[in-house]
Amino acid sequence: MHGCQSLVAYEQRNPATTQLYKVISENLNSFLAERTEEGRNLPKFIVREFESYLRCGIYTHGFGRAQCGYFQHEKIVAYSCKGRGFCPSCGARRMAEAAIHLVDELLPLVPLRQFVITFPVQLRLWMARSKSLCAKVSATSVDNAPPSD
Repeated sequence: MHGCQSLVAYEQRNPATTQLYKVISENLNSFLAERTEEGRNLPKFIVREFESYLRCGIYTHGFGRAQCGYFQHEKIVAYSCKGRGFCPSCGARRMAEAAIHLVDELLPLVPLRQFVITFPVQLRLWMARSKSLCAKVSATSVDNAPPSD
C-alpha cells in the first residue's frame, strides 16, 4: 500500500473555530495587560506558548506542501506550534508519539515498575521554573524509591 493510499487520512482541522481558541484570542491581550498593570508579568515562555498556540494550524501563519511521490497527490498542511502546554492538537500528537515510542522501543526491553510521586503546588511551580531543581528532586525521588520485590 502506498503512502497516499493509506487507510489513515489527514483530516484538516480548523482551530479558529474551537471554543479554546476563541477565548484565548479574544482575551489574551487584555489578560497580559492586566498582569502588567498588577506588576505580575507572565514568564516569557508562557506568553510564547499562548502566541504559538494562536498561530498553530492557521494557514496564514505558514504551511507546508506534502506530495505523494507515487501518485503525485498533494496536501497543504498548516504549521503546528509543537507546544507542550495546552494546544490540544499538538498535545495529542506528542502523547501518541510518546506512547508509540514506549510501547515499541522501551517497554519490551526493560523490566517495568511504576510509581507516582506528587508534590505540593508551590514546589511544582518552583520546579517548573528551575530545571536544576527539577533534576535534583527527580534524582532524589528515584534514589529514595521503595525497593522492587
